[in-house]
Amino acid sequence: MEIKNLLFSVYDTLFDFISRNKLVVTVFIALTVCLYFYHRQQQEISSYRSLLNAPEVDDIIIFDTAKRSQHLYEPAFQVLQVTALSDDYIEVKAGAFTYRTMRNITRDIRVSMLMTDRYFKPQKQTLEKSKLLDLLDNETIMSVYRPVGIHVLGGVVRPRFKKPKPLYHGPNISAQNQDAIRAYHREEFEAARQGFADTAKSGNPWGQYNYATMLRDGEGGVKDIPAAIHWLQLSAKQGNHKAKAALDTLCKTHHCQTTNN
Repeated sequence: MEIKNLLFSVYDTLFDFISRNKLVVTVFIALTVCLYFYHRQQQEISSYRSLLNAPEVDDIIIFDTAKRSQHLYEPAFQVLQVTALSDDYIEVKAGAFTYRTMRNITRDIRVSMLMTDRYFKPQKQTLEKSKLLDLLDNETIMSVYRPVGIHVLGGVVRPRFKKPKPLYHGPNISAQNQDAIRAYHREEFEAARQGFADTAKSGNPWGQYNYATMLRDGEGGVKDIPAAIHWLQLSAKQGNHKAKAALDTLCKTHHCQTTNN
């Protein structure tokens, strides 16, 4: 009974205080809510700035195309996805659709619309890295997201990892390389990457190629483009035609130094 009476006493005291100080309590609650949402917004902006300072392939950018229009402003949000990087620019593909609200963008991402063939326009655009933060500050860039695995906002935004073909023809077949391929098929990416690394260091061109592609795509560990270029160059020098093709593609968007190793 004592605890019950104490609770009733506290309730009566609190209710009496609120009744006598309605304005103060209302202002306090309003300020608390405003501060909460302001702090949350600042955290989001800080996150967006961090991502724009170090963009990566497959990042998703929500872009307000209406900001560049000379007409009366109405929101026209568009999804951009980073496809390639250089020292000064990012290359993006732009969605063929515009949206009035973020809710509709989230809906389309969650139903994997971004993975359909006709979602993005075929032509690519470039944005200067040095101007990305300015676009964020003037709210032309509304938000930025980095995929966790293959997902953003609950939807699939990039293809699943492709598995390599299990066997190669020619004199350079390596049992160690084949073991790593089998680990890759089991989706043991870290073990596969280590196996390909060991094979690459032994001088096997297919091991060098496989290790380079995992470095390039960030499979089984961190992404390392310079190291990927290095191992593709070594494999290509040994006549690996797949390594040559992959190297040509990579060197279009990244600086490739000649290796003497």
